[in-house]
Amino acid sequence: MTRADPPVVRTGALEIDVQARSVQCQGTTVRLTATEFNVLVCLAKRLGQITPRQYILKEVWGAQFINHTHYLRVYVASLRAKLEPNPTQPRYVLTEIGIGYRLADIN
Repeated sequence: MTRADPPVVRTGALEIDVQARSVQCQGTTVRLTATEFNVLVCLAKRLGQITPRQYILKEVWGAQFINHTHYLRVYVASLRAKLEPNPTQPRYVLTEIGIGYRLADIN
C-alpha cells in the first residue's frame, strides 16, 4: 500500500487491516494464508474497481507468473470460502469475466 492508501479498508462487514495483516468479517477474525492476504490486499487497494488478473499475478507472485491464471482462481476460491456467506454467490470478491476481479465497495 502507498502512503495515500488507507491502513484499514472496510466494505460491508469485511475489515482488512493492512498494517496488522488481519481480516475480520462480521466481527470474527478470519485466518488467511500470506498469499490469500496478499491477493485480498491487492484487490483492496483498488476497492470497487476492476483489478486485471495479470496485475494481481504480477503483484502477488511476480512478473514471471502473469500467465498462470489457475493460481489466481484457486486463491480466489479459497478467499470466497473464508469470507463469503455463500461462496457460490459472492458478495465481496466478484469476478469480472474476461478481465479480472473486483472487491465490492459495500456501504
